[in-house]
Amino acid sequence: MKVTLDIDPGHTQDEIIIRCAELNDDLLKIVALANSSQKKVVGSLGKQTFLLEPGDVYYFECVDDKVFIYTKSKIYDCALRLYEIEEKFQGTNFLRANKSTIINLAKVRSLNPILNGKIEVELENGEKQIISRQYAPALKEKLGLGR
Repeated sequence: MKVTLDIDPGHTQDEIIIRCAELNDDLLKIVALANSSQKKVVGSLGKQTFLLEPGDVYYFECVDDKVFIYTKSKIYDCALRLYEIEEKFQGTNFLRANKSTIINLAKVRSLNPILNGKIEVELENGEKQIISRQYAPALKEKLGLGR
């Protein structure tokens, strides 16, 4: 793959152009990364609202019909529902882990298979999340692991 950077102060807008004979998985990942870097996550703490970088999010979790955003050191309230977050970040590093959680695969440190086809993941912050049997195949596919 050939990569060309054209850096010129005269350019008024950043632009990514991909020229290819055929679209493949590597190119799709690059497109997804470019798209996700433009999306912000809106979270609130008390009356303050914050625009968070998706890469700073470890996971989203729904507890008692409220969605929370977990970062390295803070927990924010989120106005979106889990299915809206899932749609917004489709094709990125975010993956539905179970009925109430969406994790950022970029923050996963290790995987540990457990009973009944479930997978326990340890995040970079030491927290552990369970990937349910229903979502385990999607995790394996996204990570390129055999079934």
